[in-house]
Amino acid sequence: APQQPEFLTLQGAILTAVGEVEAGAAAAKKAVELDPKNLKNLIGYTNLMLAHARNDQDLKTAEEMIGKIEALEPKAVVLPYQKGELARRKGNWTEAVKYLEQAVISSPGLDEVYFSLSQAYRRAGMAKEADIALAQYRKRQEQRTRLEAVQIAIGGRPDDAMLYVKLASIQFEMGDYRSTAA
Repeated sequence: APQQPEFLTLQGAILTAVGEVEAGAAAAKKAVELDPKNLKNLIGYTNLMLAHARNDQDLKTAEEMIGKIEALEPKAVVLPYQKGELARRKGNWTEAVKYLEQAVISSPGLDEVYFSLSQAYRRAGMAKEADIALAQYRKRQEQRTRLEAVQIAIGGRPDDAMLYVKLASIQFEMGDYRSTAA
């Protein structure tokens, strides 16, 4: 298992989350090298490079990975976020706003989009829009906290129907209509 791409992608994410960015990036890179057409691994490595860019080379790597993702799956829902985040990290505020606004539509459940968009708006001189996007991000974080609390409660009381009603209500509030209907 240690040399399987899926394991390496997960290992890379975990190592990065605990602050071992070098080792995490190396594991995620190895996963992509072992299976260069695995979309999940490409997306994971790209997100890692964008979130934890240590230098311009990491941003260049992210840009190359975005090209590979786009070649494999031109309509991948994560592309607007990744392109927007890359533009934001490079200081291209207008381009970042354009892609991140698209990402709000294509990936509405990705809370990070709202935070990144608020940063791009602010740098582009759009203070009112920045405040709105940041408020949306904070609201989603509060919703996510409530959602996780209900999910934990369901684990302890799986027969409590009211917990499922609460869960569906929060999912609906967050715009997750597919999960709400399930």
